[in-house]
Amino acid sequence: MKKYFLLFLLLLPLAVPAQVKIGVVNVQEIYALLPEVEVAKQRMKATSGDYQDELESMRMDMQKKYAQYQAVGGTGQAPDEIRKRRIGELQEIDVKIQRFMATAEEALSRVSDELFNPIRKRVADAINRVGAEGGYSVIYGNMSFNPVTDESSAVMQPLYLGPNVEDVTTLVKQALGIIVIEETPAPEATVAPAPEATVAPAPAE
Repeated sequence: MKKYFLLFLLLLPLAVPAQVKIGVVNVQEIYALLPEVEVAKQRMKATSGDYQDELESMRMDMQKKYAQYQAVGGTGQAPDEIRKRRIGELQEIDVKIQRFMATAEEALSRVSDELFNPIRKRVADAINRVGAEGGYSVIYGNMSFNPVTDESSAVMQPLYLGPNVEDVTTLVKQALGIIVIEETPAPEATVAPAPEATVAPAPAE
């Protein structure tokens, strides 16, 4: 009996599943300690300020044109040609402002990606390295955090998934009775070889 008990103790670790190791990282604190984040924010602020100054100049121009329209065309005494020209000028400036705002938004988005994507990648690489070397099954961010705007929400997001994490999407589909028809790849087209060219023998002399 004692022999069987010892054998049971030896086999017990084999029956216990591998321990799940979960990590949590304070992403807001990480980004706050990176000096390149502050540099990127200052560059974003300067670029945004340039676009804001240009937009303010365009709006002041529109206000000036509107004041001229009020003084000349708004009285109802000016000729129709003058009033129409003033209205056309206002409409033209308004279109320019709308286009400029859209262009500025796209440009600022590109600048943001150029400045912050390398920082995000550096943080992600560090988290992946810690997860792989530490044998973690998953590492969560303690919140959803945007280093560009400093906005955060209390939503924990997985930032690293270890090799021992299994995708159970198919199992959940089966549990819900969802039938998924997998598309079979179309057979590759085969090209018939071209017939070999034959050369007729030269006529005998």
